[in-house]
Amino acid sequence: APLDEPQNVVLSMDRQSAAEVSEHLAKLGHTRIAMIAGPATYRSSIERVAGFTNALADRGLTLSADYVAEGAYTFESGAACAELLLSRTPRPTAIFAGNDETAAGVYRTAYLRGLKIPDDLTIIGFDDSPLASRLCPSLTTMRQPIRDMGRLAAEKLVAKIANLAVLPPDASTVFPHLVVRESSGRPRS
Repeated sequence: APLDEPQNVVLSMDRQSAAEVSEHLAKLGHTRIAMIAGPATYRSSIERVAGFTNALADRGLTLSADYVAEGAYTFESGAACAELLLSRTPRPTAIFAGNDETAAGVYRTAYLRGLKIPDDLTIIGFDDSPLASRLCPSLTTMRQPIRDMGRLAAEKLVAKIANLAVLPPDASTVFPHLVVRESSGRPRS
């Protein structure tokens, strides 16, 4: 979708956030890394795939096309995509899911296949929804500052309606950060 005017946009830095996930996985020693992206028409998905792929390349790693699946940011698509990815030989040791709901679907497929998280499979989500800390083991995920994003969007809307000065574009950028929990670990040798 085309972006609105900069003064109307709240930026979440998806590209940089996905790069942080790749750095975390590389530091843990993962080399067979898969990704379940969101829908190809979503800007968040495009940015996350680009940031993740580029950051892996900067570390000498490749995100193979065989290890990428397009999901729908849903539990069901996460489970289906995980089934596809975990059928690959060799199977990935880590999966970066487009959001926490998708990651929960990966948990289900891993469980049904008898895989132990994180011993057999590292899983990382995106958003840090309440679900992330409730999964067992708890999900490593990128924390989106949703409340801050909503506040900034409301401030921009109110300012526009009242014909007041709007926030400058750089004041409308939020920075997600990685929350490391129990679902990420070193790959088995």
